[in-house]
Amino acid sequence: MLRSLVSQLYVSGDIFLAIMHLHPRYQELVTHKRVVAGTISTWVFSASLSLIGLLLPARKDKNIVFATIEVFCLTSTVLLYYKIYLAVPRHANQMHTLQVQQEAQNSEMANAARLTKSEVDSFYLYFMFLVCYLPNA
Repeated sequence: MLRSLVSQLYVSGDIFLAIMHLHPRYQELVTHKRVVAGTISTWVFSASLSLIGLLLPARKDKNIVFATIEVFCLTSTVLLYYKIYLAVPRHANQMHTLQVQQEAQNSEMANAARLTKSEVDSFYLYFMFLVCYLPNA
């Protein structure tokens, strides 16, 4: 479960950056090479946590550390999705205003609308992840 939470945090952080902070410059800053590096880093971190969990004997300290990491990842992901959820209507209004003012940029508006749908779908996927995995926690 911990590996999945780390991956979900990575995905929600990427979506958060795309919408909230890097919106106009996202395509130029988030390159294919950086996405691959981030994904590999997430896998290495997750694999390291799994190895630590397997190699260390069952101790109370280990369980507390893993539970803390799980709570951090879960809380951070929920907060990021909440901020994304609050920002989507505002961005939709801004896009609508821009669309009325500048009809020449139709292709960019279609990309932004597709991006918004992608975030909503990602949120639903995360919600289903929580429904499936929280009973096992």
